[in-house]
Amino acid sequence: MSEQKQQTIDEKVEKIKKSLENLNSKNFRIFIFSPSVGGPSGGIGVLYQHAKVLKELNYNVSILTEKKDYKYPEWLGDKYSGIEHVSLEATKLQVSPEDFLILPEGYAGVLGIQTKSLACRRIILCQSWVYVLGNLMPGQKWSDESTGIRNTIVVCDPLKKYIETIFGEHDQNIKVCRQYIDEDIFHISEKPQKPIIAISSRDQMQSLNIIKHFYLRYPQYRWISFKDMKGLSREEFAETLRESCLGVFLDKVSGFGTFPIECAKSGVPVIALIPDITPEYATENSCIWTGELLSIPDLISNFIKLYLEDAIPEEITKGTKELSKKYGEKEGIQEIERTYRKLVDERKEEFQTFINSNREISQQMLEKKSHEIIEENS
Repeated sequence: MSEQKQQTIDEKVEKIKKSLENLNSKNFRIFIFSPSVGGPSGGIGVLYQHAKVLKELNYNVSILTEKKDYKYPEWLGDKYSGIEHVSLEATKLQVSPEDFLILPEGYAGVLGIQTKSLACRRIILCQSWVYVLGNLMPGQKWSDESTGIRNTIVVCDPLKKYIETIFGEHDQNIKVCRQYIDEDIFHISEKPQKPIIAISSRDQMQSLNIIKHFYLRYPQYRWISFKDMKGLSREEFAETLRESCLGVFLDKVSGFGTFPIECAKSGVPVIALIPDITPEYATENSCIWTGELLSIPDLISNFIKLYLEDAIPEEITKGTKELSKKYGEKEGIQEIERTYRKLVDERKEEFQTFINSNREISQQMLEKKSHEIIEENS
């Protein structure tokens, strides 16, 4: 090995030593990319949730945006407004090996290619199976040469299993970090519930069709109100749930749809379509489950009849209470803390391994050079 090449290796080792020092002293940055969306989005809420927890744990965390005119999502309320925002358009992103860049699964393909040259550790934060392959070419993986991402955070075990199934069991280093529900927002009201049905769907036309179908089939219940939850701020969303007597969940593609849990914490039973990937909280009585969309108006009618007679079966109320005890804020914060601490520890180990291996190489080169000098002078 030439002296010049050895000098280059030594410089890299010194740089990694400095990065390791920065990791040990929490002198590094975590960037969480948040796309611009037109309205309220549970997925965006989770990104800000991670950022808020990390900031409170004294990590240097920023929300990374694409456009410089990005506006803080007001529908989130003031809870996350103190988080720093950095724009890719306004400034060139400067990162070091000790830094972390978190990318939503739907942007792994495009941003994975654009950020491949960055020295930082890039990680996918995956919340829904439907976007995993969205921006990838047929046959492409997140770990392919064009993107080179091998670390993933998922919000539930079924998503971990899905990614292992399509990419291969050992293709990604996957960590499960479950979402939590903000219990200061979602809680049972002291006021009595009203004859309001909160309905949640990715497709507003689907919600509207269910409502129209119900009113046509059961005209005697036209005095019952429906509230489409799409587009509501978090405060409006939570307030509507506290007032409602029933939730209807029509989302089949979320890996971990939080609507049933938010309903449960608000004391509201839920009629839900069985998702394509069954969520881990799905038990027989956690919701009133159905695989048939057209059966939902009948299930709503049956529930309303029981509600008006004050005769809701015990298994339904018990199932709602049991679900409400899960995914608490305290446990969720601990999960986020454990997940990112593990990511940092793995990066430390990686840096230390690099330092040790090159130290051995340098020692071997030094011994070889010493032998050569001895031989020349013998």
